[in-house]
Amino acid sequence: MAFLLIICGFFSIKQKMTHPDILIIEDSKLFADYLSMEISKESYNATSAGTGKEGLEYLEKFIYSLVLLDMELPDCSGIDILKSIRKVHNQTELPVIFISGTTNEQKIIEALECGANDFISKPFSEIKLKIKIKNLLQLRESGLQLAENLKIQEDLNMQLQKFATELSQMNHDKDLFISVLAHDLKNPFNTLIGFSEVLLLNIRRYDIDKTEKHVKLINQVTHQTYNLLEDLLLWSKSQAGRLPFEPHKIVFIDICDAIIGNMNFQADAKKIAIRSYDPGNTQIMADFNMLKTILRNLISNAIKFTDENGEIIIAIEKKDSNAIICVSDNGIGISKANLSKLFSTTQLFTTNGTAQEKGSGLGLLLCKDFVEKHGGKIWVESESGKGSDFKFTIPLCKE
Repeated sequence: MAFLLIICGFFSIKQKMTHPDILIIEDSKLFADYLSMEISKESYNATSAGTGKEGLEYLEKFIYSLVLLDMELPDCSGIDILKSIRKVHNQTELPVIFISGTTNEQKIIEALECGANDFISKPFSEIKLKIKIKNLLQLRESGLQLAENLKIQEDLNMQLQKFATELSQMNHDKDLFISVLAHDLKNPFNTLIGFSEVLLLNIRRYDIDKTEKHVKLINQVTHQTYNLLEDLLLWSKSQAGRLPFEPHKIVFIDICDAIIGNMNFQADAKKIAIRSYDPGNTQIMADFNMLKTILRNLISNAIKFTDENGEIIIAIEKKDSNAIICVSDNGIGISKANLSKLFSTTQLFTTNGTAQEKGSGLGLLLCKDFVEKHGGKIWVESESGKGSDFKFTIPLCKE
């Protein structure tokens, strides 16, 4: 006589059961009914199967907690069934107890080596069987709980690693700001102090033209320093999520011409002409302050890398639901090696302008951040000695 008994915290494919289920695979219906009756006394649900094949079919359909398995079944050996089980479930997930009348020690050893959790010889005590079943179910529950706790711990470790990475990036950004403040604010303030001291010492000896020249230089450096401070504050607020994003309808040419008017002093110093083109009075959906910052930085960048008597053109064109805005100059251009560094967040990249103007490199990162907040993208097309076209997309205003 051969049988397979499976005791489990039983789940059907469609519905989770309240009590553990017992699947008995037993060629003797009488013995299977006896086992079902004894198991039911412990509030387990009992199910019977007459062959090993039928038992494996149950295993494919349901999730079980424990298997009681005889050495011999009418269509296969119990060890074959055990090997099939262990391909899918380990000893914690699905414990297996062999019940057999065999006294062959070699077979018993083989069964244990193949992954059986225990072995009960016939005839056996019902109490002994129930105790073993109860103990294995408790061990299974503890093992599964441990596995679940380990999974939770693993998830927590992944979260901690994520936070550590974010913290590392925040520290990098902090160091970046300190570096910018220490280096890029030191130079203009040295310039301001130097020119103002020279002017103070010679104010009664300089004629009006020379005095005006010094005042213009001081004014120019002051504006550049203020713009840098403004960019730093905006970048800090943006990264901290404290910068409001409030897009609304804007006539592009209006804001563009206003920015150009504020920057003419910088362009006039290098005799650079700035022109804007938008014959259609294009309306876009943009945050006013962010768009102003984007245009100011791109135009300032164009002035910086354009020689005297150069030209800068700001134009806009419609494409699908977006506007493509281009700030174009006929300046010195950008080498292929440096193109990929312009919008890198790992380090600030900057070079001196055609009149040895200094910069922080933060402006382009700020442009990228603000363009992406609008759901757009920013890129540059340039070659050394052939000028540069900085382009970005902004949503058009829906009619």
